[in-house]
Amino acid sequence: MGLVLPRAVLQRDNRDRSFVQEQSGSSSARSAPLTNLEPMTRSSALRKDLIAVSDAGARFNKLVRLALSRDGSFSVLVPYHPAKTGVLVKMRMPGVMTGPGKGVAAIEEACRADVPVKLSIHSSGFVQFSSAGTGRVKSGRSADFAVPKGLGLHSAPITSPIDTGPTWMAAFFDPGSCAQLGPTSGVHVLRFTEEDFFDRDPHDFASSHVLMIEGFVFPADVRRDAIYHPTKGWVVRRAYAPSRPEWMVDFRIVDLPSPVAVLGILVSRSHMPLHSRVGYSLQSPRDLTGQFELVAFYPAEAGGSSIEGLANIEYQPDT
Repeated sequence: MGLVLPRAVLQRDNRDRSFVQEQSGSSSARSAPLTNLEPMTRSSALRKDLIAVSDAGARFNKLVRLALSRDGSFSVLVPYHPAKTGVLVKMRMPGVMTGPGKGVAAIEEACRADVPVKLSIHSSGFVQFSSAGTGRVKSGRSADFAVPKGLGLHSAPITSPIDTGPTWMAAFFDPGSCAQLGPTSGVHVLRFTEEDFFDRDPHDFASSHVLMIEGFVFPADVRRDAIYHPTKGWVVRRAYAPSRPEWMVDFRIVDLPSPVAVLGILVSRSHMPLHSRVGYSLQSPRDLTGQFELVAFYPAEAGGSSIEGLANIEYQPDT
């Protein structure tokens, strides 16, 4: 029996990631040959940023941590959710610009992770799931830097980021399960309250909804349009994507150590008609061909009994 990806993840993935890739004919460095990719370096995190959200009342829950590196690479982590075992998949996605809820997504590759992982987005465009703590998972690339050793893909570099949607997304189906925000030291905290959320669709606030934290890599010149807010920091207002000019949203700006790009953070909320066994999902951009995307969802039990036969992505030394 093959793995059945939870329906809530599939629906959110198709709906929210339809506009990530550029439309045919638009200019981008996506078509650059893979041989132009710079080698992957093991640079240590230069700065850590924390994203905390208050979904109800004054209590803030810690949802996402960003680890920023000197070359503009960064990692997205979810260390505050209680689920520690998950399923990682490489998805073949519906065609770009597919309407909401339309198209078919298929699992190309799947494995089990017995530890939390991080989504590592390298400045060169190489994207992979890698170790987030003491437990190690298989990651990295082959000697010629072309073939991922674990679950990875080649996407657009930060020098020419995708301009039609987010570079990454973390969707939370039970944000209240994440640890509460307490005193912090040496960590920059971005706080979002309900007034900051972008509501994607009309929905009953008494029923279930999903919170999505999306990260957009913007060219550095976008920083010039930002306006400083005393409690929110630097904010830039612009359309969600060229395909969504009616969605005017406020992005919180996170400065990358690299001078070529900045991160724009958006927290949005959408109706979830069915209860989901998924605690959270973590999604990558699509690859250079526009066909594949990486998705992690936790806990692993959300995949049903079919997870028993999945290979473990735990790191094993080369023999």
